Parts: sequence; structure tokens; C-alpha cells
Amino acid sequence: MTKQNNRYERGLPETQRFSFGRYRFGLTVIEVIVVIAIIGILTSTLLVGVQAARESARKTSCRNNLRQIGLAVQAHESSRQYYPNNGWGFRWLPDAPIHPRYGQAGGWIFQLLPYLEHKELHDLALVGGSADVARGNKLGLLTTPVAVFNCPSRTMSVMIEQRQDPEFYLNLPRPPEKVASSDYAVNGGTYSIFPLRHPTEQGPRELSSSYLERFPWPTAAQNNGAAFMQVRLRASEFRRGTSNVLWAAERFIKTNRPAGLDDGGNDQSMYSGHCSDTIRFTAQPPRSNQQSGDRRTFGSSHSGGVIGVLMDGAVHDFAFDIDEAVFRAYGRRNDAHLPLLDF
Repeated sequence: MTKQNNRYERGLPETQRFSFGRYRFGLTVIEVIVVIAIIGILTSTLLVGVQAARESARKTSCRNNLRQIGLAVQAHESSRQYYPNNGWGFRWLPDAPIHPRYGQAGGWIFQLLPYLEHKELHDLALVGGSADVARGNKLGLLTTPVAVFNCPSRTMSVMIEQRQDPEFYLNLPRPPEKVASSDYAVNGGTYSIFPLRHPTEQGPRELSSSYLERFPWPTAAQNNGAAFMQVRLRASEFRRGTSNVLWAAERFIKTNRPAGLDDGGNDQSMYSGHCSDTIRFTAQPPRSNQQSGDRRTFGSSHSGGVIGVLMDGAVHDFAFDIDEAVFRAYGRRNDAHLPLLDF
């Protein structure tokens, strides 16, 4: 130490003098606790930011999925002059067209596959041949998920447990244990209707034109949504305008139910005909999948609301606290106020 520094120290009280050789650097227990607390706060803040960024990316992916679905719907309408319908009913799977007038037995998701660059997958259900070949093709279809129909914010698997009634499906004996599932459902209108009657239970090869002509098919007048069982809706029937009517949105699924316990709305293939796995209604506002809800409502794993696509292809957010009358109006293709049925 220089003489100047020594003179400086001699001018200080003994308690204020210090020596670099004797001074000990260190932290007290309180200082350590404070440092740890600060690190914890910064880490938690960073994690919140990372999680928010990831969820934002997942929402963007979900919007892109619905945008592609909306474009496919428009392509279908442009090609066929009517929108996809929801097939023949919940006991029917995709099959070769049996009668041109009554169209495809599979639901709206199956009907959109050729317009989403999945024509080969779509055509699996249409290949003829022996019963074993036909069954194998259907199994291949049912067990193949398509990424555009799954929201990345959902933590559930894209494969779900298929209900195992051996004769449940009229055109597929012994369904697979697991089938592909979609996170999106088509808009069925302002109220729930699931016709209990289906075409003959003898299977598609026993159906005749005369029987189909006599069968009491549901009509467009029985529903005011965007898609329904077997009904082919044309653009002119959307009198509220395609920018004011919902085509499809995320569907409510109980994420907190015990594994293997069926809630009636998540136990069938996404390619099935008109069933509670493929269709939802706007009679009630959308719900969070973390809350209680009904298998006929729209819902989401996102915070704040669900994402949907309108008939014109525009992607739209619907808040969980949306006004009930406003959300119900998005379900109507016209101004016919049909009675609300009990949920």
C-alpha cells in the first residue's frame, strides 16, 4: 500500500480503516435469500413469457387449420354446387355411393378429404373387392389421423377409444379399438337433433333405390345450420350471408374425464356420419374444455374462447363470454327461429 493510502487510513477512525488483505467478501443469509427470490421471480416471468409465446404459436396453427378447412369447403361447393353434408347417421361409416340422390354415408370431414390433398385416403373407403379387402380399407381410413383436423393446444391424443359394440356400425363389423379423432365440429344450427332412425340395418349392399325413396329422411326445414344429415345445402339457402354463418369450430371435449369413460361425444371416428363427434350446436355459448359442458356444445383448450371458420372462409374468434343471442345467430343460415330443444 502506498504512503498516500497509509496517510489516508491514519486520518480515519479505527472502525473505518480497512485493509485489502484483511477484508472478506461474502453474502449474508438474508442477501442469499433475496438473490434466490429475485432469480425465482425472473425465471417464473420468463416461463410465463415462453408459455404465452408457445400458446400464441399454437393458436396461429389452429387458425391456419381452420382456414384450410374453410378453403376446402369453398372448393367443394364450387365443384359440386352444394356444401358437404354430414352423412347418413351415427351408425354409418364412409362407403361407396349407394344412390346418387342420397350421397355419401360418411360425414363432412370424409367428404372434404379430396379438397385437402388426401384423395388417396378418401378413396380407401370406395374400393370394392372382397369383404375382407373392404374391411381392411375402412380400417386403414379410420385409423389414419389428418393433422389439419387437430388443434395443437389440445393435450389429448389424436387417436381415441372407439366404442366397441360389435354390430354398432351398419357397414363395418368389428371396428378397431382406436380411431382418428378431430378437434373440430361442423355447425349444426341453433338446436340439437340426432335422428334415431337410419336406413336399413342390413348394411349398404342390401339397400335398394325403392327403400331409400321410402325412407323418412330428415329435410332442410328441420334444421337451420350449415350441415345436417344427408341434406345438400346450396349457397342460395344461406340467406344470412356466408360471412355471418359459422361453418365449423373447435368442439367441447371433457379433458378431465377418467380414461376410457365415454361421455358420448368423443367415442367415434371423425369420418363417421351425423353424430355428436362430428357436429355441435350454437344453442349454448362455447365452453372451456377445463369446465363443465355438454357434448353438443363448441369448446376449446385455448384461454378466452374458441376459434372457428365462417362459410366465406374467414377465421373468427368467439369469446367464452359471448352474448348467447349473438352466438346463436352465427348458427343460423337463415332467419328461421326453430324451437330450442332441451339439452
